[in-house]
Amino acid sequence: MQAAFLRVKLAVLDEWNECRREVAGQYFKFLASVDIDLPLVPEYAEPVWHLYVIRSKQRDTLKEHLKNQGVTTIIHYPVPPHRQACYQRFKGNNLPISDMLAGEVLSLPMSPDLEPVAVERVANALLRAQQLLGY
Repeated sequence: MQAAFLRVKLAVLDEWNECRREVAGQYFKFLASVDIDLPLVPEYAEPVWHLYVIRSKQRDTLKEHLKNQGVTTIIHYPVPPHRQACYQRFKGNNLPISDMLAGEVLSLPMSPDLEPVAVERVANALLRAQQLLGY
């Protein structure tokens, strides 16, 4: 059943990927002056932007502020892999960067049909958060 759905979606995949690239470009434009860590894209890469993930040391406070502004965000990977049960063999490893990222990453709304006005609304909410939270 899933394969049948995905086969139909395959016909519009390139179009959706291009739309998400446009949304990501708008995020980069609107968020240029916000003091958060935006995704880094190597020159050789052409991401499809399944997710648009920012980083903030005040992630949880920022998430709550955005929620209060009507912006839904998601923490896709709140537990780093080396702390998950399925990776028990890495349990004793000291992976401070993974731990740090798990506490900072926040996914902004991303969809091929996200309108520029919605992207700008998210950006404005982030700007207000920066002013209120002082980061």
